[in-house]
Amino acid sequence: MMLLWLATLMTLIPIVPLRVLVTPLDGPAISGAWQSPVATGQITLEIDGQSRSWLMTDLLEVAFPDHPVAETDTVAYPLRIEMHNGSFFQARIIEANESQLVLNCPFSPQAAWPLRELQSIAWSRSELPAPDFSTAPSSTSDTLWMIRDKSTVPVSGTLLALGPTSGRFQLPNRTVEFQYDKTAALLLAGGDSQPHSTTHLVLTDRSRLAGQIRRLDAQNIEVEISPDQFITLPLTQVTALQLNNDRVVYLSDLPAPREQNDHFLDISWPMRLNRSVSNQSLRMNGVGFERGIGVRATSRLEYTLTESYAQLQATIGVDDAVRPHGSVVFRVMGDNQELFNSGLLTGRDPPLAISVSLAGISRLTLLVEPGDDLDIADHADWANIRLIKSD
Repeated sequence: MMLLWLATLMTLIPIVPLRVLVTPLDGPAISGAWQSPVATGQITLEIDGQSRSWLMTDLLEVAFPDHPVAETDTVAYPLRIEMHNGSFFQARIIEANESQLVLNCPFSPQAAWPLRELQSIAWSRSELPAPDFSTAPSSTSDTLWMIRDKSTVPVSGTLLALGPTSGRFQLPNRTVEFQYDKTAALLLAGGDSQPHSTTHLVLTDRSRLAGQIRRLDAQNIEVEISPDQFITLPLTQVTALQLNNDRVVYLSDLPAPREQNDHFLDISWPMRLNRSVSNQSLRMNGVGFERGIGVRATSRLEYTLTESYAQLQATIGVDDAVRPHGSVVFRVMGDNQELFNSGLLTGRDPPLAISVSLAGISRLTLLVEPGDDLDIADHADWANIRLIKSD
């Protein structure tokens, strides 16, 4: 009788549909309820009682906005690992040798990663600032940041091996063993520069995994993260699937534009790729962005377009580093004609998603001008700014 009562009760509990936000290549994000698994390379949502489907190849992103984001425990996972394919995550080394790392990660208790795929390791050191990899003394040698007298000192050489608590590093004149508790970071030169994977998974612990989706339903996702290595995750651990597409070109991947700046007091604030102008993560209104361009008003970036593009898309606004201060105007120019003007955007405004037609345009100019408070806090972001190729 009790089992019958429980079974009856379960049928009365409403099933909350999985809310999904899809971003097509050619338009704004669309919200709906999950309706079918991705078994045939497409996704189907229920929107206002109607079914609507998209091929995954026609999407930029599939997001799950109701999955909560939480910070990773850096005591349990003290290492930040970055891979050449764009993956990054917190981890702890279980085993290591000359060819691979076996890591304990928030998304997998044990996963093996070829050492050749590793780009960098940074140890969590609350008492020290994170090393700036752009200051590495050599781009052709590995770099090890050692802790000495409460500061970090970079040395160039060659990584020989990693172990659970220490590693071996070849300096020009000798081999040294370095202990992890006295190490801040390791940056590897070369390695496997793999082509971009089909998909990047953004996880609820802020990790990012690159791979190929092998299976996806309303409960789980299976991803091939390297040849013959698969990880299955509950979909509740995923906040977004960011899809690479041949028709999409991010401006941060293009050759450097012609740049002009005019700043108050003549202080130099050059643009930064995939970072805010203050060299922090791109972030607006609490939302982080992996790609984009950070500038400070007044800023002018000029690009020569060598292909035919249909649209420019981006999310624009004032960076969180200066919010609620700052006021700017974003303008997009094509062949000396204004294509878009945001009007005044302040540090109290939410980020603005834009889509601008580029039909027939060969010269693209991005302008950010100061608003009504000079340019003292005018840190502006062209987040996820991208070009969509014509069909």
